[in-house]
Amino acid sequence: MAEKGTDELEALVAEWHAHGDSEKLFRELRGPMRRSARRGLRFILGETPDEHDVDEAVLKAFREVLRKENPRSLVGYACTVAKRRGMDIARSIYRKRNHLRENAWKINQLRWSLEDEEAAAQDELLYRQAEDCLAELTPEQREVIELTVRQQKSLSEWAMRRGVSYEAARRMRERGVNSLRRCVERKSADGDGEVL
Repeated sequence: MAEKGTDELEALVAEWHAHGDSEKLFRELRGPMRRSARRGLRFILGETPDEHDVDEAVLKAFREVLRKENPRSLVGYACTVAKRRGMDIARSIYRKRNHLRENAWKINQLRWSLEDEEAAAQDELLYRQAEDCLAELTPEQREVIELTVRQQKSLSEWAMRRGVSYEAARRMRERGVNSLRRCVERKSADGDGEVL
């Protein structure tokens, strides 16, 4: 389709300024701006752009065209701005794609398999068995394991609160953990509990 002549465009610009008729101006500039936006997107992406991205670039560019007072060439200005906005959108798309590629390992971690489900069920079974085995420990062993293993408090803090040496607290925790391990192994060997 042939472009409007310079005289017609000047008349259109004069009409726009006189009456604020931006809809008519948009209809006239839409075609050239779309072609320019498409070129800008294709320049960066190296592929045929999505029409939604082309429309987005045209709308952003047209807002700029409306703010520009008396450009030397309205079509030239509109096309240049549309191409630049197309390139901006393409850069944004390119950054998002690279971000996804760089973080694909994080996305893969969000996926799970049957083995993950089985491992989680097994972990839950072991946790329940360990909970049951805590009752078999001495009160001091339960307390030191609760605070230092489950709540991740420091052993020296627990030792100070109890009025025992750090070495005595370490031995108490070690004995408690070993007793807990033996109890869990015994329950696992007996088949105590089941995976849901």
